[in-house]
Amino acid sequence: MIFLKNEEFYPSVHINFLKRFLHHASKSWSSHDSSRLTLAFFAISGLDILNALDTLNEDEKSEICDWIYKLQVVPVEGGDGSWDRCGFQGSTTFCLPDDGLENHVSQYECGHLAMTYTGLACLVILGDDLSRVNRKAVIHGVRSLQQADGSFCATLSGSESDMRFVYCAACICYILCDWSGIDSQKTLNYILESLSYDFGFSQRPECESHGGTTYCAVATLALMNQVELLSKKQLLGVFHLSDFKENKKYIMSTQDTLSGGFSKWEDTTTDPLHTYFGLCGLSLMNEGGLLPVHPGLNISQRAHKHLENLHKMWEY
Repeated sequence: MIFLKNEEFYPSVHINFLKRFLHHASKSWSSHDSSRLTLAFFAISGLDILNALDTLNEDEKSEICDWIYKLQVVPVEGGDGSWDRCGFQGSTTFCLPDDGLENHVSQYECGHLAMTYTGLACLVILGDDLSRVNRKAVIHGVRSLQQADGSFCATLSGSESDMRFVYCAACICYILCDWSGIDSQKTLNYILESLSYDFGFSQRPECESHGGTTYCAVATLALMNQVELLSKKQLLGVFHLSDFKENKKYIMSTQDTLSGGFSKWEDTTTDPLHTYFGLCGLSLMNEGGLLPVHPGLNISQRAHKHLENLHKMWEY
């Protein structure tokens, strides 16, 4: 890797990096196979933020959409509890052929909130009309994952239940324009009870606040149109107080100017996650050539406009 110690931005190498990763993910990522859909999201949405989605031809976009729909877990007729397992899973590894066993889907296939959110987001970004999404089943799957305290587990097979998945559940309901998958009052209570003494949010009540968790909490409230529930003492609406110059300097210090991508910190291996969020950070700071981001849903404003048009169509 070559890291130039300057603040020049090299979008073309990042476009190539994300396209290469999208089509030829290395074997070293095989351990992340269960979350392959989320990795695809970083590449697809990253290309969109780079205003380079048109570097994928229509056949490629169609193939990606078809692959995502293969990951959709739908209810099985007569299958006990199969509606609870609906959503999208991470890769085709778990899409087993029909072996004649009545309950093979309920045993091996299960939706995951993060995969469902990123899968739906990818479809929106690629311009899909979501007509092949079993919206009723997906929302049912979301509802089955909410816990008594208002939090959400990621999947029925077991996981942590915390603010990350609260956010994913809210994104899914927002995208599908159906909030029946969430007990709103329980969700709001969980978020507000996770507010720490320093006015940041933690993963769950009485834990340490964290920047990423605070984003998930505030973004969820924004998607639910409930930001006004927050105290006037939180630091919202003061983005202009950020030091854009130093932020950009740090992001650029993690840029691989030869192979493309951004890393978590300087002189370490680049990856699609930090590449994507690095690009989003630069976009929010008005770096030239990048599309503006919709902060709450974590996609481009262009993609969000497409989603708004779908919502208008669904109203009729």
